[in-house]
Order: sequence, then structure tokens, then C-alpha cells
Amino acid sequence: MKQVLKSKFNLLYILFSLLAFYPLLKFNYSSIILITSCVVSVYFSVKRGTYLFTASNIKLFLAATSFFTILLLSSFYSTDIGYGLEKTMQLIPLFIVPFVIIFFRPKISSSIRDTVLNVFLGVNFLYSVFLAAMYVLNKDIIGLEGINSSNFLLNYDKVQFVLNEVILGTFLEDILFIHKPYFSMGFVISAIFALRESTRCFNKHKKKSLLYLFFFFYFLLLILYTFSFPNVLALFICIILFGWGKANKSRLKLKKFLVPGTIVLGVLLTGVFYKSKDIGVVKGFNFIRSVVYQESVEDNDARVEIYKSVSNLWKRATASEIIFGYGIGDAQATLHNELKERLSVNKTKNILLYNEQFNSDYWFRNNIEIVPNSELSPDQKKNADRLIEQNNEIAASHNLSTDILLDKNRTYTFSVFAKKGSANYLILRLGELPHRATFNLMEGTIKAKGEGITEARITPAMGEWYRCSITVTNVDSALVIIGISNENADYIYKSSAKEILLWGAQIEEAQMPTAYVKNNFELIDYVISEKLNTHNNYLFFLLSGGVICLLGFVISLLLLLYISFKNRNILQLTFVIVIGLNFLTENILARHWGLMFISMMLFILFTTNSKDETTREV
Repeated sequence: MKQVLKSKFNLLYILFSLLAFYPLLKFNYSSIILITSCVVSVYFSVKRGTYLFTASNIKLFLAATSFFTILLLSSFYSTDIGYGLEKTMQLIPLFIVPFVIIFFRPKISSSIRDTVLNVFLGVNFLYSVFLAAMYVLNKDIIGLEGINSSNFLLNYDKVQFVLNEVILGTFLEDILFIHKPYFSMGFVISAIFALRESTRCFNKHKKKSLLYLFFFFYFLLLILYTFSFPNVLALFICIILFGWGKANKSRLKLKKFLVPGTIVLGVLLTGVFYKSKDIGVVKGFNFIRSVVYQESVEDNDARVEIYKSVSNLWKRATASEIIFGYGIGDAQATLHNELKERLSVNKTKNILLYNEQFNSDYWFRNNIEIVPNSELSPDQKKNADRLIEQNNEIAASHNLSTDILLDKNRTYTFSVFAKKGSANYLILRLGELPHRATFNLMEGTIKAKGEGITEARITPAMGEWYRCSITVTNVDSALVIIGISNENADYIYKSSAKEILLWGAQIEEAQMPTAYVKNNFELIDYVISEKLNTHNNYLFFLLSGGVICLLGFVISLLLLLYISFKNRNILQLTFVIVIGLNFLTENILARHWGLMFISMMLFILFTTNSKDETTREV
């Protein structure tokens, strides 16, 4: 009978291992495995009689899930009760998994736990390799033949855009999800697990230790390359905690870990320095500056406008709304109504977004490098951007581009301020290929004019700056391009790393360019058009269920943190730090991937050891 039960318990371990495959599974498959894991855990617990409904367990469960109960209640005082219940049910793993862990206490040995984590490490490795393979094998679909791949690959945000929009949109949209904050969470867990295992077996199994060390540096470099700021910060903190814990536990002097620790932290800091001009890094540091020093910084981050709108709602909220929120069914609508109100009050004639921030994600950089705020613009501020050709050995176009939706029955004028650098020729395009003109920035003349445009103009501005413009009609879905050309006004040519300066782009409904106006509310427009959520789980709970819901959510996190510190368990600590930081910048729980990551880690890291083994390891 005991052998039969043991074989049944193996089923639970198999399910946990399958759960670790969620990054490579269709969403409905991983959901089925999660549900099955819960049901099997309850069944075995009842069979063994190990379930325990004590007063202390009930209190623990209430502390861990009170926020979910409040969200469920909030759906009934939402205007849209059906939507509120739907959103609440999406979060039900946050109620069910703690229920199973606390009351039915599924047991897992340390060796099985490590096996599952090894599976998870391998799956994350395969996930990254698979994405790289999809990129390499589909260059013809991506349209990157002839483009300097090394330059393209250095910009991960561009790579992610291509993978999502072209490859996954064509083949795998129901299977894979590519968004760096989400997969980076798994990479951080994998990196710290590999680091822990490499130090555990260093003396007895050198080859095994070196293999784990390889995986640690592999995931370390991937995290730095993709650069999700919260996850880079989480990795940095966890490496420090791990080194400190190892030194403290073994009662050895810290200098024993000085050399390897210096190497690891050196790689981290070198990576941060190397990526210091990337958008992800700049956004992260600017966000910290804006919070700590209350500075107004140019960060091109839509989250800023979301947070401003939440702040406005908070200032106007009634006592009831502060305490109980707006209801989970109305939280998103309330936020977007506030954003729409702000946009309607402040809307400008310039419909082009990020018209002074050419390093924004809004602009797709095609064989172009952007150096932001590198010279004085016509308004006498150092906010002009430098466009530099990437020095390719093959013919290619060199430009910034974005898409914009226009009214086909109206006339639009597209203008930008430009100044010659080592390059003298600027291309503007609005619409199809004939809707373009080339301008000579040295002589202040029009070099070439396409048949599709009504008029092209170039007029002197302050200093050596010119304002170049084209006017078009009969254009609806338009490709907007600002680029560099050569003396032959070619669209595609071999570059020589030349540059021009840009500032103040504008698209307006007019027959000719009028006075330039900066669109200061492009971020609001972007948030509304993309229907972005709060991008902050703490704010989501605050809007949905008020202060009491947010307090319940924070208590659940503090409970996990307390357990992790009590056990001195580096993987539990890493998990809590990772989700705690990512909750600040993403609504992690709004996506299936985030829920699966949290549910799987709760099962694997916080279940009871099968032989009452201690979990102290740091």
C-alpha cells in the first residue's frame, strides 16, 4: 500500500515538472496542468489525512488572500459587475494555490524540488535559444537581408518588436509571449538557482559546478542584454544577498568571496554601463530620479502619465473611493476616462507623437543611431538629437519611421527642423514611396521632390537650421519617415557613418507649415490608443479595492518575505524581490504568464519538505 501511494506521489512531482514548462506551452495547456496539480495535491492530502484546518492556518490563509476576497466583493459594487467578476476570476490562482499549500500541505523533497528547478532552468534556456533560432531562420520574413545584423541585434527593443510583430504574429501568437519583464523574471530565478548549485557542488563535482556556472553567466548576460530594469536591479540585490549569506553561514571572512564576487559584480556594472544609453536603462534611472528628487525628466515612459492620472483621481476621490476603490470592474474605465479628460483639455494641432524625442520606442530606428539632446535646437535648448548612419558595407536605407492614421479626405503638412552635420541631405516621407522629398541642408534647397506630394518647402531658421516640410493629400494609413540621403537623393545607399541634427517634427492638418507646437501629451494619447492598464499592480489594487485591498496585497507580500527571511532561503527571497520590484512597473497579474510564474514558484518554493527538512540554505 505504501508503494502504491509513493507511485501516486510521483504523479504530483511530474505535474510540478510539467508546470515548469509554462514558457513553452500554450496558455490553456499550462492552465490545465495548474488545475490538475491543485486537484491532485488535495486528493493525496485527503488520502494521507495530512490536511489541517487549524485556527493558525485559517489566519495565515486570510492574511495571504484577503486582497482577493476584497476584489471579489468590489466586483459587485462595480458598474460593470460581469466584467468585474471576469477580471476577479482571472486572478483565482492567487486564491486557490495558497488554499492548497496552507491547508492541504503538499510535500516535496529537496531533491525533487531541485529537479523541478533544473527543468525550469532548462526550459528558460530552450526558450531563449528558440527565440534566437526563430530570428535566424526567418530573416527573409523579417526583411533584414542586407542589414548589418550585429548593429540590429545590439538594440534588443527593436529585436523584440520584430519578433512580436512579424514572427509571432505570423506563426506562434497563441503559444509564445515575448515581453522582457515577464521572461526576465524566470531568468533571474534561473540565474540565482544556477549560482547556488555551482557553489554547492564546487568541491565534489567540478564539471557539474562549471556547467551551472555557465548557466549563471548565460542568464546574467541575457538579463543585461534585454535589460528589464526591475529584474536587473533584483538580480543585483540577490547576488549581494547570496554572497553575504554564504560568507555569514560558513563563518569565513568575506575576502574568500571577494574575487568571484568582484568578477560577477564587475560584469553586472560593465553591462549597465554598456547599456547606459539604451531606452530601458534611461527609463529606469529617470523614473528613480523623478520619484526621489521630484524632477521633471524626459523619460518617454507612458507610465508617467498613468501615474499622474491615478494621482489626480486620488486627489478628487471621496472617502468611500479611497477606502474601497472604484470596483475591479470599473478601475480600467475610470483610469482611461481620466486620461481622455486630460487629453481633451490639452490637445494640440500637432498630431505627431514624440516629436522631440527621436530616441523613443515610438520611432523605429532603421540603420540609424540616435544621440539625444546633443546640441542646441532653434529654441536655444540642448534638446536637438543627432542621427548617425550605421556604417554598413551594403546598400540600405537609414531613417526613423513610425505609422500614423490620417483622414484620406484632408490635407496634411509634415515638417521638421534639421541641420547639416557631416551629412547634407534629409529625406521626409508621409505615405507611399512617391510621397517624399529630399532636402539639401547645406544650400537650403530642395534636391528632389516625389510625384505624390503637393508641395515641398525649406525655410531658414535660427543659425544653420532649416525647417523642411512636405504637404500631401489622399493619404490615410501613412508611414512617416525622417532619414538621411546622399548627394544623389537615393533612398537606399551605402553609408559612411554620416550624421545630421533633428528637432521639432510636426504633422498638422494644413496646406502649409504653421508655427511649431510641441505635442506634450503624446504619452497620454499612446496610453489611450493602446488601452494600457495601470502598469503597476499596487495601483491596480488601489483603484480596484481601495486602501484596504492594497493593504491586504502588501501584507501577503510581507508574509512571503517573512517566511523567506525566516528560512534564509535565497530562492524564496529572490522570488519575493523579483515580483515586488516588477509589481512597481508592470501589472504582472493581468497576464497569464505572470500568474503562471507566481503560481508555479509558490508551489515549488513554498510547499512543505517531505521529511521535515530544514529549508535554511543561505
